[in-house]
Amino acid sequence: MNDVGIDIDSLLAPVCDTTAAPVFGYTGRRLTELVPELCSRDISTDRLDEIGDEIIDLGKNLKSNRKILPTLSAAEELKKKINLPKILIDGLLYQNDIMAINAPSKSGKSFFLLHLAICLGAGKSWLGFSIENSCKILFLNFEVSYPLFLCRIKRVSEALNVPIPENFHFYSPLGGESVYQPISNILPPLINTIEMEKFDVIFIDPLYKIYDLAGNLDENSNSDMARLFDNLDRICIETGATIIYTHHYAKGQPGRKFAIDRASGAGTLARAPDAILNLTELDSGGTMPAYRIEPILRNFASDWTIDVRWDYPIHVVADDLSNCDLKSRPGRPSGSQNSESKIEAAWLECCDGDGVATINSVKNYLGFGSYGTFFRAIKNMKHNPYDLRVTKTEIRGKKLDKKINFEEIFSEH
Repeated sequence: MNDVGIDIDSLLAPVCDTTAAPVFGYTGRRLTELVPELCSRDISTDRLDEIGDEIIDLGKNLKSNRKILPTLSAAEELKKKINLPKILIDGLLYQNDIMAINAPSKSGKSFFLLHLAICLGAGKSWLGFSIENSCKILFLNFEVSYPLFLCRIKRVSEALNVPIPENFHFYSPLGGESVYQPISNILPPLINTIEMEKFDVIFIDPLYKIYDLAGNLDENSNSDMARLFDNLDRICIETGATIIYTHHYAKGQPGRKFAIDRASGAGTLARAPDAILNLTELDSGGTMPAYRIEPILRNFASDWTIDVRWDYPIHVVADDLSNCDLKSRPGRPSGSQNSESKIEAAWLECCDGDGVATINSVKNYLGFGSYGTFFRAIKNMKHNPYDLRVTKTEIRGKKLDKKINFEEIFSEH
């Protein structure tokens, strides 16, 4: 507060904020010097004019150095030719996109990825999708050792009757010619390699092996996964390449979840990719495992599915499976796991001959991934004949399998 009652600190706070723009640093400091003098009772008319002129100049300088977004007129832009990126897989993927292949463990998703990589490298159709042009491939193998990976490439190539394309390259740090190093060290050389060698598509198998690309990341943290995808976006933007990776399903029953919720980890893993292909097991009744491919696409229609059989070492389109349902565990109730009828059915199913079941058995029967989610579902039941009276502290340690006698609970109600 100066001698004429003006709160100078509050007056100057906006322009002294150096985080707003770099130019504010100098402007704020200079105004801090000028304004107190300007507000003084003893200032002369000539000095008042000088300060006024300098403040006007500072304002002009501030305005000319402001950063603004380069907005465009939609009407004007639509008058120009729209140059879309090259389509890599017709109806599925553009150049420069990121695509996820999500599937359960041991469903052959690494072979599925190799199948796609060889077809893209050779310019051959894949599972009925048209691939017009061959692409230069870089396959980052973090899944198996170097000799096993070579065997996989050979087997898939022979099963497809497609020779290994000359433009199919790979990096395999688990033995062989590639020198092992932490993934956090390979981002700059990876970008350099993609740019210098002009690779079109980068395959990553599996995604979780590169979680330290941007530090020690937690798969279940949205902020950590956002950092990971910032780095993947950086690769795409700086090199023009497309990225395709494999990822695993969460625990529980994927067939009873929405397709977008089946992948393990944070929601970012469902939102960030431009394309997602989910492979979910079918209840086909056959000896060969069968899967339904369900798309979630940002840039193309997602109104189709493809059924395949896992005929080692490749997945083969199977048109005769269209009437099969997604597989659920035997004896489990269908529909929402949170509904009261499903919880009641599960409770009765898990009871032994004495009318006793464990908390753990009911939770696992219903496919809940965590105890917290399970107990919230129980707590939210409008008519709960199974009042567990169990707190979070009681589900830790030795009390995890606390038994409840349901016949006694029924009698109490």
